[in-house]
Amino acid sequence: MLEAYLFVDPLCKECVQAEHVILKLADDLDKTFSFQFIPMLNMKSIRDCYYKSGQHLSNESKYFKTEYNTVLDYKASLFQGRKCGRKFLMGLQDELIVNGKEYNNDVCLKVAKQAGLDIEMFEEDRRSTLAINAFKADQKLAQEMKIQKPASAVIFDCDSFECGILMDQINYNDLVEVCTNDTNIYENKDLFKYNKDGKLTPNLHVL
Repeated sequence: MLEAYLFVDPLCKECVQAEHVILKLADDLDKTFSFQFIPMLNMKSIRDCYYKSGQHLSNESKYFKTEYNTVLDYKASLFQGRKCGRKFLMGLQDELIVNGKEYNNDVCLKVAKQAGLDIEMFEEDRRSTLAINAFKADQKLAQEMKIQKPASAVIFDCDSFECGILMDQINYNDLVEVCTNDTNIYENKDLFKYNKDGKLTPNLHVL
């Protein structure tokens, strides 16, 4: 079984594209493929996202707050199941990025209903300590895996769980090659190997 962690900035167009690539891969592979979208959030990634889009970031603190609230909402939605969480995240991205809506409570609850969430439970979890701690755990995971930018993925072969491949550019053809190479998917790739303490240490090249 293969397992992928895609690290995303929720309001980044490149990350949305990477999410769709992962979803297509999951549909096309003839082997078990488990995946998670892991939010990562810092001012550098936000500035980089704006720079790539050619936009000017006029109010950093306001934008960061919007992103932070979006991430907490996503973490709260995941408490009701990974599938519901992904549906909520991508629905919210459609509203905010594709449709150009401004983040607010009404938009968020509309998407939550469309994703089939229990709204009462979702409201309780959105700003809970549990959601905040889950977000902090994601940031720690990103640091341990040496993730430098959003839209990066780490792929593990669960039958050989001592190492995983880091891909800092998500391309469907490259992903297919990595995930269908049954001989040695780690050859000449960027590896992360678990040490005896269970922590990840980086090794070799970036794909």
